[in-house]
Amino acid sequence: MAYHPFRKIQPLRLQAASSPLLSKLNPFQKVEFFQLCHERRFQEGEFVYYRNDPGSGIYFIEEGSVALTLPPDALKSDAESGLRVLELEAPEHFGELSAESDRRRLTSARALEPCRLFGFFQSDYVTLKQREPGIALAVMEALNEWGLRTLDRLTDHLEQSVGLDGACKIRYSDRTEQETDPVEISEE
Repeated sequence: MAYHPFRKIQPLRLQAASSPLLSKLNPFQKVEFFQLCHERRFQEGEFVYYRNDPGSGIYFIEEGSVALTLPPDALKSDAESGLRVLELEAPEHFGELSAESDRRRLTSARALEPCRLFGFFQSDYVTLKQREPGIALAVMEALNEWGLRTLDRLTDHLEQSVGLDGACKIRYSDRTEQETDPVEISEE
């Protein structure tokens, strides 16, 4: 039997590999991706990160569940324990906006039970770009698609809340905040 390099790759038996974010990666690409991930374990009630922490990467849930929460001081109400925004479990992911940039965390992430997570951090992305640029591109494309879907949902909610004109002003505010001199076009 002839040697084939892919024959040595065992199937990836991780729930996290079924994350919707990684759905377009083939089995070989998933193996390469998860070789760079870091396994992290958290006990019930332990925080993975806090609101406003600088983002350092994305987490994939292998076992357990995680709540994304807002602390009481971030709420306009008098809620003493904060607000649970979302509960996630395997094979979901969270922190996707921090895979390549250090954006501040919008929520806190807290283990609801003992958890096993795989973290893919910014330094891992740099390594992936150097070793396997095609896989790095596929991951970044998936993150971009995820981000665009999120932007579309936010824009829809904004439109319902503040009307179409308000939603457009907010969505395009970075463009309107830049003061530019009008360009005169001469007709000759």
